[in-house]
Amino acid sequence: MTWFTTMGMFIIDEIHFGTHSVYDIVGGAGTYGVLGARFFAKQDKAKDIGWIVDAGNDFPQSVEEQITSWDTGLVMRRDPSRKTTRGWNSYGDNDLRSFKYLTPKKRIEVSDLQECGLDSSRSIHVICSPDRCMKICSDLANGPRQDQQVFLWEPVPDCCCPETFPTMLQALNSVQVLSPNCHEAALFVGLPEPTTVSEIESLVYDYWAPHLDKLKTVFVLRCGKLGVLVYSDKKLKWYPAYHQSSEKVIDPTGGGNTFVGGFLYGYLESDGDLDTAASYGNVAAGLAVEQVGVPLLTYQRGQELWNDTTIEQRLDVYASLLKASN
Repeated sequence: MTWFTTMGMFIIDEIHFGTHSVYDIVGGAGTYGVLGARFFAKQDKAKDIGWIVDAGNDFPQSVEEQITSWDTGLVMRRDPSRKTTRGWNSYGDNDLRSFKYLTPKKRIEVSDLQECGLDSSRSIHVICSPDRCMKICSDLANGPRQDQQVFLWEPVPDCCCPETFPTMLQALNSVQVLSPNCHEAALFVGLPEPTTVSEIESLVYDYWAPHLDKLKTVFVLRCGKLGVLVYSDKKLKWYPAYHQSSEKVIDPTGGGNTFVGGFLYGYLESDGDLDTAASYGNVAAGLAVEQVGVPLLTYQRGQELWNDTTIEQRLDVYASLLKASN
């Protein structure tokens, strides 16, 4: 049974920093979401992570070897008539990111999930506008899993504005988890991005809580180096970021998407325990930002190592960090 799938795309990135550039980097919100779940699935459940990659006539062999090494339930669709979806990323001061597509994008549709047998997935990660979110959930409402499916929704930044806030609230009736970042959550209510803990809490209590308190949706607010704020059942809790200094943070690309993949996997595995879900998410995000591109998977005596450590070791480190923060 497929445990996790994403409707996010696979993208080949080129990334431009202030002093240098890198090319043919594995990327895309869907890819990082898959990676976040894959960390915790281990070898015996890796095939339960299902996703679709649309490979064009320019798909690098090195990239294919990298993503197939994860041994997931990957569905590779080859199309020699088009180029792979490619993205251009540039980072400026304060990690300010600019992004644009270099080739036409090919997004994943519900019909694609159905054709590939992924519509029965226990959980679905969606990255889209409020209208598209409702359409996806509606189209899957009569599918093989029906009410048993868990949806985690990341709103795309260009749909985050006061004009779409009412539609966004309507979409929350269809999803179990909403996870914007701080900037996106502020944009929805017409505010500048909050930068301190008190500003973030005011944003949640004053603008979001009055609506969330009427719903069952778990609100997971990603706040970069400040960590993650989870609001559920009229209660707010902070979870610290895995890296408490910038020393090991090399490239923030994909950190948020990787977080939600880990969070969703932990949410399912623990039957909705938010401490477990947030811990999985923060451990996953910590791995994602330690290099340009994706973490390295190796094996030692049959044990999986990600960036030379086991996931269990990372979870132990985070458990100590969480205990100290409380």
